[in-house]
Amino acid sequence: MLRVCSRVRPVGNKKPLANAATTSVYRTIVHQFSTCQTVSTQTRFAQWIDASTGKLDTSALETKWKARWAEIKALERQQQRASTELSAKDIEQLFYVLVMFPYPSGVLHMGHVRVYTISDTISRFYRMSGKHVVHPMGWDAFGLPAENAAIERGIAPDAWTASNIGVMKGQLARILADFDWDRELATCDPSYYKWT
Repeated sequence: MLRVCSRVRPVGNKKPLANAATTSVYRTIVHQFSTCQTVSTQTRFAQWIDASTGKLDTSALETKWKARWAEIKALERQQQRASTELSAKDIEQLFYVLVMFPYPSGVLHMGHVRVYTISDTISRFYRMSGKHVVHPMGWDAFGLPAENAAIERGIAPDAWTASNIGVMKGQLARILADFDWDRELATCDPSYYKWT
């Protein structure tokens, strides 16, 4: 049996994770569960069971929730853009999570997954705690690692770098890393390095 509940209850004297700042965004997730209810796990997941194998179709579930999380992220961006002026209270709620930018000289490996999972967890925790989180991603693409990898393959460094950025960005999307892609930067971009 699976217990489904719409409210996050405090434990002891601790505050619930969902506070007033995040309630409006996350309300869309839980509005369908107005009261706690007990449902059969088999009934709840019946639509996600592959009839031919009898196993849970995880790719269908992943597709559904990726779309849902994209909607929630869009709502958050709309709210942030709507409030162009920050009050003193809003400024206190700002939180910046910066992770190492990868070299786009190949593909991501498990070391990258570890690092980006940690920053993603920190970002999500503070967002659920009511902070306005900035979690950008960029590419450390100006330098020898990317250029040498391109030369080894006989490809122009800019084309190689752009191709790898696309592949790595797709890999990060597949692990559901929650970065602020509208704040993405690449250190090989002239609009970036003219300031350094």
